[in-house]
Amino acid sequence: MSDQISLTVNKQELSRFTSYSVDADFYLAADAFQIETAGIISGLSAGQRVQLKVNGTVELDGILDAPRRTVEKSKLTMKLSGRDLAGVLVDSHCNGYGDIKNVTLKGLTEILIKTVPFIQRNNIFYQNPKDIPLLTWETVYVEPCRSVFDVLAEKAKACGLIFYAMPDGKFYFGKPKAKGDIKFHIVQRKDGAGNNCVFSDYVDDISKRYSKVSIISNGQGTDAKPPSELTTAASAYDKSFPFYKPFYAIESTGIMLPAQQARMIMDMQRRQGLQLTYKVPGHTQNGHNWAINELCSVDDEVLELKGTYFIYGRRFVLNKEEGAYTEVRLGLPGLL
Repeated sequence: MSDQISLTVNKQELSRFTSYSVDADFYLAADAFQIETAGIISGLSAGQRVQLKVNGTVELDGILDAPRRTVEKSKLTMKLSGRDLAGVLVDSHCNGYGDIKNVTLKGLTEILIKTVPFIQRNNIFYQNPKDIPLLTWETVYVEPCRSVFDVLAEKAKACGLIFYAMPDGKFYFGKPKAKGDIKFHIVQRKDGAGNNCVFSDYVDDISKRYSKVSIISNGQGTDAKPPSELTTAASAYDKSFPFYKPFYAIESTGIMLPAQQARMIMDMQRRQGLQLTYKVPGHTQNGHNWAINELCSVDDEVLELKGTYFIYGRRFVLNKEEGAYTEVRLGLPGLL
């Protein structure tokens, strides 16, 4: 059975498309969509709310950024593009806040989103409350002209968390899924038996990875220390790295313990170094739309990969050349 795709905008439900691309990425803000239709649809304008569904499930809740109408040799086409609601947080800049005293992560979030349209505090969740540090910042300086999303993402990292958006329009402070049910499976065997992917690409890039990440204390909160007095506060080690290659960073969060900061930097280096992409036919597997923040087993004899991976990115695509497929981007589970 073919997948059912619909886009609701200005109370109109559109379902006949010549092409589309609907992206989602756990680690990046402002997931985007592009849709092309034959003919020009009236009543659509930039700034309208949109909701895109795949097989009845909301896969993007956002804003229509740029409707484009083209007439060429009597052929009429319309291209609709936009982003999810995280795009509003990315575009909205902080203004006039400065120092905010005695505030928690939740309190800071509610202050910053108060004047941002479409973002409701009851759509922001604190995943696994036990993971949220029970702390109150004495003073948080919110620099004007920075985006709201950047500020919240930075403060989340200071707490050892990630601020991320899900396709259904909800926002979370939490951590990537590292264990639990495995909903999706990719098979690529040399004899072709049971294969369910049509394309694969694998890069293991160590150029920006390190075997050891060390955090140097600069005596924050006291008089600055001369370089000769700087000390290593904590280190993290990547035993999978093939040779010794050290990385040093200055303690900067003021909240995160040096060991946490070192681990987060190493996690980022490891996830950026692994680039594993598959294309699978259609948009579902076993009745589930392909989704981010889920686990996927890989049995790949061709690329010599076998194990459980984290789905951090997925893109639903329809075009004339390849038909309907899903691009699935995988990484290591549990990396911040």
